[in-house]
Amino acid sequence: MVARRFPLVAVALFAMAIVNTNVILAEKPSRPDSGLPLAEPADLGLAAEPLAEITSRMRKKVDEHRAAGVVSLVAYKGKVVHFSAVGQADVEGNRPMSKDSMFAIASMTKPITGAALMILVDEGKLSLDDPVAKYVPEFKNATVGDKPLARDVTLRDLATHTSGLGGEQRNEGTLAETAVMLAHRPLSFQPGEKWQY
Repeated sequence: MVARRFPLVAVALFAMAIVNTNVILAEKPSRPDSGLPLAEPADLGLAAEPLAEITSRMRKKVDEHRAAGVVSLVAYKGKVVHFSAVGQADVEGNRPMSKDSMFAIASMTKPITGAALMILVDEGKLSLDDPVAKYVPEFKNATVGDKPLARDVTLRDLATHTSGLGGEQRNEGTLAETAVMLAHRPLSFQPGEKWQY
C-alpha cells in the first residue's frame, strides 16, 4: 500500500507547482457518502432555518447564472447538519450536480497536498529531500533550457515553488500524464535558485 502511495504523492505534488489547471482525477469518488455522520441541527443546538436558507441562496445563484451548480456542506461538532447540491455539474450534458460531484479547485490543491505531504514525512514514508525522479522517473532527464540540472529537483522544491516549474500549465490529461508532460519541459531555472509561483 505504501509503495502505491509514493507515485500518487509525487504526482499530486505537481499540482502544487501548477498555477491553474483543470485536471480532475476521476468522475466520482469511490465512497461518496463516507465520512462524518449526519445530524439534525436541533440535536446540536442549532436553528434549522438559517441552514435551510443555504440551499435557497445557492439555488438563486444558479438561477441568476452566477454558478452552474453548487454543493454546500456544513458540519458542526463533527456532524453534518446541512448537505445539498443544486444546479448542473455539466450544463452541456444536462447532468445535475450531485453531492459527490468533483470540482477543479485549482490553487486550493496546494494546502491540501502540502498537509498530505507533511503527514507522509512525519510518518517517515518519504523525505522532503527525495528527488522527484524517484517517483516520476521521466524527471531524471529534466533540463534548464539545454543545460543539465545542477542537482535533482526535490519534493521540497515542489512544495516551496523553487523547482523551476512555474507559470500557467494547462493540460487536459490526467495528473499522471501532466507529471510526465512537465518532466519533459525545460525548467525556468535551476532547482532552489529562485521562487516562482
